Amino acid sequence: MESRTDALVLKLNQIYAKVNSLSGEINGRPLADRLFEGEYYKHFPVCDEDMPDFKEKFLRLTAGLDPDSVKTVVLMLKRLKLLKASGERTLPLFTREEADEILRILEEFDNEMLRLSEGCFYCRGYMLPVPRFEASVFIDRCGLGSIEHPESFAHKDIIDAGAFIGDSALILSELTDRSVHAFEPTKENYANMLKTIELNGLAGVVPRRLALGREKGQAEMTNAYVSSTNAYVENSTMPYTATETVDVVSLDEYVKENGLTVGLIKADVEGAEQELLLGAMETIKAHKPTLLISIYHNASDFYEIKPMLEGLDLGYRFKIRHPKIGTVMMETMLIAEVMNG
Repeated sequence: MESRTDALVLKLNQIYAKVNSLSGEINGRPLADRLFEGEYYKHFPVCDEDMPDFKEKFLRLTAGLDPDSVKTVVLMLKRLKLLKASGERTLPLFTREEADEILRILEEFDNEMLRLSEGCFYCRGYMLPVPRFEASVFIDRCGLGSIEHPESFAHKDIIDAGAFIGDSALILSELTDRSVHAFEPTKENYANMLKTIELNGLAGVVPRRLALGREKGQAEMTNAYVSSTNAYVENSTMPYTATETVDVVSLDEYVKENGLTVGLIKADVEGAEQELLLGAMETIKAHKPTLLISIYHNASDFYEIKPMLEGLDLGYRFKIRHPKIGTVMMETMLIAEVMNG
């Protein structure tokens, strides 16, 4: 048993090292380091000892989900509980088969990246101005593989909220003959998104230096050491380097002003997902778009976003997917599609 555990620990270390090479560092600590992930989720409730109404929240979250989604939720919670309890100890979080598959996928992905010139990096037919090909985007493709009816938005506009450097817009632009409206409020990320659009000739991507929220206004954005985690809903674990005042609009207002027909909303806005959704309720009710919503930033998003959308009674069917990229919970997506028209 000890030798098998040692083998799994070694494999887990290799996986984290591989994800680290793809995703950068925070103050010298790799972004995907299991100790960092444990610290990030240290207050995340995973049992009734953490949260008195855990049973009720778990049952509401899993009600109506497909078996794979329920299995995903249970595995994440069990592994997160183990990760939180481990402290500085190194523990195997994946089976040997899972570890082998994850490492194989990441190694294959890493081998396909190439620097073409200063300010131009290549992978799988795409180009970025910085070497930030994130596995959740270019391997898992933002969870799009779990959508059953992509044809439903092939002739509609797509909203990319939390567009970062335009990487997700590269993937989303292939799915529609209309426009992808890519929202990224921070100066540095937005500038890189413009470069990504230029490098790849993305005529159908509309860049917007705006944050999406409940209503029009301004917000102080906290800029993180790793710019993909810039947020205006701050997580105390992240080392923030500065603040930046950004303009905020509601998606409802933006859709009306621009006459959009929205077929898909992808949102990864570092914990501001509920604020975005509250400002998008008219659009969701009128257009019933497919939804790809990140629910991994905090417990409220994880446990409450699905019941909130379910309460609209619009006919959505829900799935929860976590990509095989070597993390315990990060990059988990709630996928919602209306199946009855």
